[in-house]
Amino acid sequence: MTPTPTADTACWRSIGVHGDGSCPELTQYVHCRNCPVHAQAGRSLLDRLPPEGYQESLAESMAAEPAPPVRGTRAVLVFRIGEEWLAIDTPVIREVVPQRPGHSLPHHPEPAVQGLVNVRGTLEIAVSLETLMGLQAAAPAQTMAESKQRTVMSRTLVLSHQGETFACPVNEVAGIIALAPEDIGAVPVTVARAENRHVEGVIATERGPAGLIDPAKLFTELAARVFR
Repeated sequence: MTPTPTADTACWRSIGVHGDGSCPELTQYVHCRNCPVHAQAGRSLLDRLPPEGYQESLAESMAAEPAPPVRGTRAVLVFRIGEEWLAIDTPVIREVVPQRPGHSLPHHPEPAVQGLVNVRGTLEIAVSLETLMGLQAAAPAQTMAESKQRTVMSRTLVLSHQGETFACPVNEVAGIIALAPEDIGAVPVTVARAENRHVEGVIATERGPAGLIDPAKLFTELAARVFR
């Protein structure tokens, strides 16, 4: 029987979404929250008392200045919307779930709002990033430059930032990669102006160049347009 991970051996902090993203299980589970190892560790934590000095140690840790970024410590999720590859920092991804039917919001003034979807018993606002960012619509699967051996599955990214949560359908999720500051290139001047508002740079992935979304800019516009 595999031992339950502890604070010192937690794989999600070293090779998972909060580490360098190198865990091979991420190919199947996409996010550590979907992995049975993470679930087993959570159940174990609920059954034990906090160690002596835990609260004091936690307060000191939260008060400490964040360390400067070093190579390979920024993990991002790579995904496709329409014909465009994009990436966003994993801390804003609450979870990745299969696409599911939604409930419309009649008379909502924002075209990007698709309605409400049920995510684990909670209704979340579904937003089309394709419409919000002015991206090209998805081409038929057989016209995409994709391997015939690879199964393409649509997903919904549940994004959460500063208390706001949105469910965003995407055409494909490629996985998590680790970045260093020097891995982020400048946005080409040919990038559409609508998309450029949300993108801080371009990164290289196995699927080709991907626009790196700035979460703060994205959520600022989401809040402004969804709650207007």
